[in-house]
Amino acid sequence: DPFLKGLINSFESPDNPDTAPLVNSSGNLDLSKKSQIQRIVAIDGGEAIIPHPLRREKTLGFLSAASLLIKMEEYNSLVANPLIDPRELSSRLEEKLWYRPTAIPLSGVSIPGMNVKESIRAVVNSSLSHANTGLISTLKFLVFREWYSTWPNTIIPPHMDCLSCGQEFYLPVSNPSINFKCSNCNFEHYLSDYMGIAEVSDDLSRESTVSNLRNVIETLILFDLIRKYRNNPSVLEKTLFLKDGPLMLRAQLARLVEPIRDFLCFLRDRGIQVNIVGIEKNGGMVELVNEFKNSLPNIGDYFIPSVKFLVEDISGNQIADNYRNRVSYGAKIAVRLGKRHLVVIHIPTGEFLMEPRFQDLIGFEDSARVLSNVLSHRYENALVPLVLINSLVSISRNPSNKVLQNFVDEFI
Repeated sequence: DPFLKGLINSFESPDNPDTAPLVNSSGNLDLSKKSQIQRIVAIDGGEAIIPHPLRREKTLGFLSAASLLIKMEEYNSLVANPLIDPRELSSRLEEKLWYRPTAIPLSGVSIPGMNVKESIRAVVNSSLSHANTGLISTLKFLVFREWYSTWPNTIIPPHMDCLSCGQEFYLPVSNPSINFKCSNCNFEHYLSDYMGIAEVSDDLSRESTVSNLRNVIETLILFDLIRKYRNNPSVLEKTLFLKDGPLMLRAQLARLVEPIRDFLCFLRDRGIQVNIVGIEKNGGMVELVNEFKNSLPNIGDYFIPSVKFLVEDISGNQIADNYRNRVSYGAKIAVRLGKRHLVVIHIPTGEFLMEPRFQDLIGFEDSARVLSNVLSHRYENALVPLVLINSLVSISRNPSNKVLQNFVDEFI
């Protein structure tokens, strides 16, 4: 078949096909200019699934999420003194680390008197409501859009299906609370139920529960700080919130995306610049940029793809006329931060835009300039703040898993 032969020949050829999507420079930033950002808050986490060594149907999930504060003044002094005692460096970092670990049952393990699903629901609520985190307040702030004095008439109130009767009901926006009852059957819900973390469809593994909870905690850590400093623009404008991973929430977690976009628009419209960057490490955009890295040869070159480009040219799908991204609160940009650093980042634009422009990218210039000063060569496109926090919170296969395994043996 000539079509199949042509397809296979195109696949086997190391050359780029004539129809390959091209990366073209959208502009250039002068990264030599000083950024107004004086501190970076890096946010990352880790996770591990531990089965019982004898009863393989019993599994627990462990996860950690944290934020690390790095002041650029201190970082520059460390760069100027590379022979600093590692113990001193470690103590400096730990003083500025906010750490939240938790464990969650996945199968064969439950709280007495509850099944596994009920146990997961209780653990999720406990993890977000714990006194040391205060994350439930930030979840409430986002869900009920508490930056408004009253709920806007133009916005549909949040709603969900009751976990008992299955009927849809609206959350009480006139009286926001972290606990509320179904208007149909009076079953009491936690606010954390709105995220649907305990609800897993048949085509997804229960292990996705760990990733979902970790993603929620990381996102709430990020917006907890922004919430607390929303009335202090001088702090927000001089701080970069750097998240390891894209600015994205999938499945039912995406219920937070619209409130997040609305909150960022609210701050932007009041002249408050919030600097948020998500780092994308894999996926079609990263692979494409690596293939066409010569298209962005100069430090400061950047490429802003349209949503149509991302959907059709990279993902290979057909974009619909009414297409709307409901899972991401950041636009993708490729930017060359250094000779060996061509990074794909997510930058908020506020509302969803099909064709984001340079002026739509909130805090892009200041964020890129400060990131160009914290480049790491530990691995490809690495950044020092993320390398540091990853080393502090990641749960590696060895030896961390062995420690957790011993804990599980004693616990179970």
